[in-house]
Amino acid sequence: MKLILISADMRDIERSYALGVFCGVASNPSLVAEAGVPSPQMVKAVLRMVPDPVFVQVSGVATADMVAEGSALAELDPKRVIVKVPVTAAGIEAIHRLSNQGVAVTATAICAANEALLAILAGARYLAPYMARISDIGGDGCRIVGDIVDLIREREFSAQVIAASVRTPEELSLAWKVGAHFAAVQSSLVWKICANPAVEAAAQAFSGEYSARFGPRTR
Repeated sequence: MKLILISADMRDIERSYALGVFCGVASNPSLVAEAGVPSPQMVKAVLRMVPDPVFVQVSGVATADMVAEGSALAELDPKRVIVKVPVTAAGIEAIHRLSNQGVAVTATAICAANEALLAILAGARYLAPYMARISDIGGDGCRIVGDIVDLIREREFSAQVIAASVRTPEELSLAWKVGAHFAAVQSSLVWKICANPAVEAAAQAFSGEYSARFGPRTR
């Protein structure tokens, strides 16, 4: 499983990407609005910063608006921009129309396996079930992600699964176990994983014992 960074903040992207664990950057209209930079401008900046795909979500809710916005965003870099479209009825039609234009589309905000099936049939290249949000509304987010992975494997569909709305290290491990191809996470989750007190204590102990024997380390 590979990791996609969820962010529209340039400083966050630069700092997090330095870890070398991410293979793309994803955003949504709320994050873009919070960053205060319109999506086209934000996408251009991220494309200059990272060599990987940039997943950017349309802000419109009508099919025509989503198609127009998605087409314009894809034109910024047809090989690296992946347009995210929610799986409303209008969104499914937009996925179909954008895919027919050759635009790579992620079907997002998926909360049920049947929604993923419709998105696959409409032409989505990636499927983004909202793992934690499904659990928030009383469902089993891990099971839904696993069901979608099984659907793809059994029917040999070419789409890939991005476990989205992954909030905790435990949820990340579950997404990995059920076979998600990617997980989209905010940087705070990765920094949390890197802040295990037991690991930090071991690293400090090793460093202290080495320095006690050979003196302070010099560069």
